[in-house]
Amino acid sequence: IAAFISGMGPGRIEDLFAQVLLVCAEEGLLGGTHFSIDRGEGDGGAPERRRLERLRKKAERIGRFLAENPARMGRGGKEVQANVTDNESAKMRGSHGIVQGYNANACVDGAHQVVVHAEAFGEGDDGAAAAGIDAYIPDRQFRSRDPRFADARRHRRPTDKHKKQYRSQRRFFGPGDFTFDESSGRLVCPAGVRMHRSGTAFKNRDGATAVSYRAGQRACARCAARCALRLRCLRNPGQKTPRQVRVFYKRGSIGLTHAMKAKIDTPLGRRTYSRRLGIVEPVFANIAAQKGLDRFTLRGRAKVNIQWKLYCMVHNLEKVARNGSSWN
Repeated sequence: IAAFISGMGPGRIEDLFAQVLLVCAEEGLLGGTHFSIDRGEGDGGAPERRRLERLRKKAERIGRFLAENPARMGRGGKEVQANVTDNESAKMRGSHGIVQGYNANACVDGAHQVVVHAEAFGEGDDGAAAAGIDAYIPDRQFRSRDPRFADARRHRRPTDKHKKQYRSQRRFFGPGDFTFDESSGRLVCPAGVRMHRSGTAFKNRDGATAVSYRAGQRACARCAARCALRLRCLRNPGQKTPRQVRVFYKRGSIGLTHAMKAKIDTPLGRRTYSRRLGIVEPVFANIAAQKGLDRFTLRGRAKVNIQWKLYCMVHNLEKVARNGSSWN
């Protein structure tokens, strides 16, 4: 299969993919009104002289790579980290942590889960939706905000021998436990220590501005005798650096992430997002678990893209075989 994919040009897989979609359309397998999108992440003891020889070859390989390849630029116009093995791939977050690979996208029709478009990208994040499409970007925390899952904790398996839900008994001090002294312009910690302002104002990616306050080195050291306070103040009691607190006093404009969360949290958004899970997730489960594509086996975006389209096309042919009326 690898040799077959390597010898196939991008144009041929595009034509075959389109022909399968036409068959799906003729068989009435496409609804054409609701599509869902998702992505999958494809991913001693030698003598000293031999070890040094391997290191020398690696250094020469890196040298040739730097001489033959220009700097790789990201979407923001800044240089991103290159990869000698496959410079078209990228680091991205997967189910097993950070992996080097490709971002495999699939646009799935809502009627019979037919893949209408498939593309693999060497970038860790999905591109922005365009052309006026009413898009919903995946949100891993949506269940924690959905009131329908408010009592989900009671269904979890108990974690102790007494069949009781585990609850952490430790509570750490948060910004709300610190008070601001207007006369001195300092923040006062629960132990009564005045914390001074440190550095310039901090601003997050959503434009919210915060002021950082830090306690003195000696003040936090004296608090070591007060074990109860120190355990509630520092997650690591053995920490030597003083506690720092950021207090936000100016909220920025609503960013794209917060705007998408607000959209998902509406009644219509929750219904639409639930449909997305039922449409697109089974497609990736079928391709990964039943078809065996749990990782890409080729290098270079062109070959990876062909491999991804080929598996999606097989998925579509399976839909035709099971649901079509005249295709054999």
